[in-house]
Order: sequence, then structure tokens, then C-alpha cells
Amino acid sequence: IRRFHQPKQVSIVTFNIGDYDSADVSDALLTEFGICTRAGGHCAPLMHEALGTKEQGAVRFSFSHENTEEEVDFGIQAGTNAGRRGRRMRKKERKLVVTFYTTADAMGMEKLCKEEGLPGRIIPVPRSISAGCGLAWCTEPEQKEVIEAGLKRAGIEASAIQECMV
Repeated sequence: IRRFHQPKQVSIVTFNIGDYDSADVSDALLTEFGICTRAGGHCAPLMHEALGTKEQGAVRFSFSHENTEEEVDFGIQAGTNAGRRGRRMRKKERKLVVTFYTTADAMGMEKLCKEEGLPGRIIPVPRSISAGCGLAWCTEPEQKEVIEAGLKRAGIEASAIQECMV
């Protein structure tokens, strides 16, 4: 694990695990441990260029006064375990990925899909789509018409709907 901060200085912890793409690590922390993180370029391309993480991005925990010591310890342990295991990477599969102009739209999509029982889940925007950060909706390619109809009903505008390996 490569950390990009000094311990006990800030509540934001930025790191990478080996050469794994930051979006893959962030997705693993969510699916394996239930921990939401940010991945990618964090709207700071010059910082990532200076750190040598322009292509890989970085994973970021953003702790606050609302987090307990136990939650912080769990986050540290999850990151350590993922790094120690070398994270058994999921086999990438072709998926339908919906990206949004805003995080609010992505969260609106998640709410819509939960309410209507539509398939899929929130993921970090794959770096093959964007070097930036953000959230996307991921589902099976054959669900495209169902997802497009749901977006239309809810008045949510997608920035793109495309298939890619996730």
C-alpha cells in the first residue's frame, strides 16, 4: 500500500494498492467490505501528475467527525487486507455503464432503481471511460432499454450510456 499523506495530519486518506487501478480497488472496498470511497483523479490532474498517479488515479477515504474510531479502524484493516491479498481481481465482463453529469443524478438513479427493482449497482466511473472521478450505474447490457425507460420516467439525464469491460 502506498500512502499519499502523513499520518494523523488530515481526515482524508489517499492511497493505492500496488499497480491496481484505483477504480478497481474502490469497487472492491465497496463490494467486499461495504466501504464507500472515491477513486480516480479527484479533479486534481496536476497533483496526480506530481505523484505519478495520473494513469492509475488514487483511492480516497474521507473521514469526518461522524465516523467512529471503530469505522476508521475497519477501513484501515479493509485496505490492509485487500493489499495483503493482492486483491483477487474479479474477472472483467462486458457491462452497460451509465454515467451522469452530477453525483446527484447518479444517486437519483440508485434511488430509482431500488424503488422500481431495476437491475444494477453504483460503481466508480471506470477509468476506461474517464480519468476523472464520479459515480456510474452498472448493469447487464441487455437491460439497456429498461434503464433508458427508467431514466426517462425519472427525468434523469445521463451523460453517456455505453458498454465496456468492468
